[in-house]
Amino acid sequence: MCEIEGETFGCDAPMDPEMLWTVNSATPEMVIPVAAALAVRIDEELGSVLTVIQEASGTFLNIVPPGTSKEAALLRLLPDAPPWPGMLAFGDDLGDLEVLRLAEHGVAMANAHPSFLEAAHYRTYSNADDGVAYVLERLIEAHR
Repeated sequence: MCEIEGETFGCDAPMDPEMLWTVNSATPEMVIPVAAALAVRIDEELGSVLTVIQEASGTFLNIVPPGTSKEAALLRLLPDAPPWPGMLAFGDDLGDLEVLRLAEHGVAMANAHPSFLEAAHYRTYSNADDGVAYVLERLIEAHR
């Protein structure tokens, strides 16, 4: 038996998402985030028509058509060659790294994925602590 409780998924199998879908008994020590197990299963079944991007905390999945990304959207909306002078980009997860590379000024939220923290030019407070608002307020104050 496999069980889902809150944000975890458990089975009596090695902690391998692919195995968890085929085994049918659960023990407390065999627990992984639900999103990780779903990401593997979705990729197996629909990988040719969908791309799955797992958020760093393992709680959320971004499920999009292949080739879809924030970078692709920006390049379509703003076709002039990046990086755009003065562009300010905020982010906290792996899906935001593409946009960070296009920006002149990349700002990582305090709760950002470690890879994003390393790549960003600046850091601010977390999403929960209104980090974007904090930076924008400082910019407005500096230009008065």
